[in-house]
Amino acid sequence: MEKRIDELTKENESLKDQLKQQAQVNKELKTMLVASMGEDLEFQVHSLNEDKKHLANALVNSAQHLSTHQEQTEWLAGQCEVWRSKFLASSLMIEELALCKKMLNEKTVTLQQAIKQLLDEKCRMRDMLILTYKNLCSLHENWLENIAISEYSGNKNRTIGKLNFNTAMPHSANVLDLASINLK
Repeated sequence: MEKRIDELTKENESLKDQLKQQAQVNKELKTMLVASMGEDLEFQVHSLNEDKKHLANALVNSAQHLSTHQEQTEWLAGQCEVWRSKFLASSLMIEELALCKKMLNEKTVTLQQAIKQLLDEKCRMRDMLILTYKNLCSLHENWLENIAISEYSGNKNRTIGKLNFNTAMPHSANVLDLASINLK
């Protein structure tokens, strides 16, 4: 048994040495693992910091871009209001012009009708004056034929009443010319 105890003691010593060696190896592995993990963590922290910087820059750029878009949107909204106001003003002007045009067209039609009526009256008056003149000339000729030439042979420019029968035919059929001859 002693032999067995010695063997077990030796085995125990051997196992203790192995355990110490294993503990030493584990300690070194742990140190290496911590160092390795430290480097990994340091790399990861560095990488995360870089990502954070990039994200911060991207956020600043996005904020500036958004601010620029906001300014452009406000400017476009202002322009929209300006053009809307111009459109409304021009619509009102167009309505007013259309109303004025309608009134002027109505006045034009009324004036054209009045002018046509005046021209028709003038033409009728002219025709009546010509007819009156012809009737007077015809009456004059008939009257001269019926009058005894002996009574009037000495005075050819004699008038009867206010009528002068020695007037000539008018040069035109103008209403004023006809009226002036009829008054002579």
